[in-house]
Amino acid sequence: MDNNTRKLLNLTDDSLIFNEYWLSREARNNRSVNMKTGRLVNKDKECKIYELYQPVKNGMYQTISQLPEIERRPTYLKLHRERYPCRNCGSTFSASTSLVDDYCKISKQLKYQIAFDLKENRSR
Repeated sequence: MDNNTRKLLNLTDDSLIFNEYWLSREARNNRSVNMKTGRLVNKDKECKIYELYQPVKNGMYQTISQLPEIERRPTYLKLHRERYPCRNCGSTFSASTSLVDDYCKISKQLKYQIAFDLKENRSR
């Protein structure tokens, strides 16, 4: 994905990596949806408790977050996130992005769009 497309879709986070076939149409809940697929890598790779450099990877896991609609189709972002263990405290931490809060399935951009739509006065 080139930089202009990233800016247009508001996917400007440097830790997001997309391959050549990043957009697909899939069936989800009996609807045709846009699915953007990518990989999320952690640039700093340090434990938040000990703040030590731990370059050991502990696999990946997949998350699916909802983005604002494109062409009246629901749009989802499927991310394969890297997971890292801390050898000092025994906890694990994952790659994070500014697009979606941790442990949340709705993107920040969609939350802002919902709040803006609720703010508009619908009565006449």
